[in-house]
Parts: sequence; C-alpha cells; structure tokens
Amino acid sequence: MSILAGIFYFDRRPISAADETQVRRALGDFDRQPTHCFRGQGLIMGVAGSPPGSSENDNFSRSPDGSVCIWDGRLDNQEDLRLELSCGFPPPSTNSSLAVKAYQIKGAAGFRGLVGDWSLAIWDGGLRSVVLASDYAGIRPLYYYRGNDRLLWSSRLSELIRWTGIHELDEEYVASFLTHATAAHRTPYRGVYPVPPGCAVCVSPDRMMTQPFWDLPVDKETRFQDDQCYEEQLRT
Repeated sequence: MSILAGIFYFDRRPISAADETQVRRALGDFDRQPTHCFRGQGLIMGVAGSPPGSSENDNFSRSPDGSVCIWDGRLDNQEDLRLELSCGFPPPSTNSSLAVKAYQIKGAAGFRGLVGDWSLAIWDGGLRSVVLASDYAGIRPLYYYRGNDRLLWSSRLSELIRWTGIHELDEEYVASFLTHATAAHRTPYRGVYPVPPGCAVCVSPDRMMTQPFWDLPVDKETRFQDDQCYEEQLRT
C-alpha cells in the first residue's frame, strides 16, 4: 500500500522546510521503498511505497502539460485502458499515467473507467487545482482538510489531525454513528473529511466541489430470454 500526502497553498506562498518535513513525516518510514515528491508554487505532494509487483514509477507520473498524479492502488483493466486512451500516440504504461490521461480526456468522469481499488491526487497545472479521488468502494482511504488559505491531504487521518491541530469532535459524526453505526462522508474531527467513494473532490483557490463519477445502478433492469446471455453479461 502506498501513502499519499500533500499541501496546497492558495496564495502560492513558498513551500517551507517545515512544510516538506510535514509531508515526509506523513509519508512514513519508507527508506527502502521509492518515494516521489513534486514541488510547485505553493504546492508539495508526495507518495511513498509501491504495491508488490509494481514498478517504482507506477505511483507517480508527470505529463508534458504539467499535470502530476500520485497514486495508490491497482488497476485490473490496464490493457483496455491503454487501447482506449492511446489516441494515436504510444499508450501510457503505468497506473498513474493511465489515471491522469483519463482525467485529461474526460475530466473527473474519466475515473469511472479505472477498474480496481485505488485513490489518487492530481495536480492540474492548467486550472491550478488539486483533484482527490477514490474508487467506488473506497477501499483505500484519503482524507483532506480545506482551510481559508490551504488544502491538506493524507492517507493517514492521524497525520492530518496532527497537521491541523484539530481535536474538536464532529457532533454530526457522533450522532450518526450512535444512531446508525456509521457516518458516511465524515470523520470524528470537525472539518476533516474522507474523499467519498466514487467521487472526485476538486479544489482550487476560489472554490471546491465534489463530483460523483460512479453510482450504484439500482434503477436499471436487464432482461434476457436466454440464460446464457445473463452469464455473458455478468462476465462483461
């Protein structure tokens, strides 16, 4: 499992040594595993660790247009995506490059085609925004905090709480957990949220929006006359 973390200052202030230390601490002790960090104006984002069997660059990619993707997870449909996203050029070769290519072509809606369990953070240099997203099941958590002047995110909730210094409990989380034994889209800490499953959280200096790219198809019904068609459709 890889660890993601980053800081985005909306006013483009320089990244300080303390900021870099925070991010590297959030990434954990990965001295023996590949670690990638990207720095821009008011931005630092990093990833540490690689899933077994993956290449050291699988969780980090940088595009010619300046977009950067840090990635945690796996893809089960790499070959299909390479064919779909090649667009007459050599297809992307890693999970992170496939993910950022899907985003560049279709926006957040492109994440729907990423079949597997994953979470990611993308720096969109053209829009000067950060995109945080997680697969439809939310297997690999990613947490974020948006303040007046910055966005912080981390795969580790404890590190994000340490950064922000927030210890105030979220009363809505407590009430929902006690009532329903769950509290979707919230954490125990006020102002700190998980990236919702099947959604992309897009944050720029002047706005933030959550864009769903997947929903459970409970309103669709499929009927066939031949049972074999059901088997084929299930495999598809």
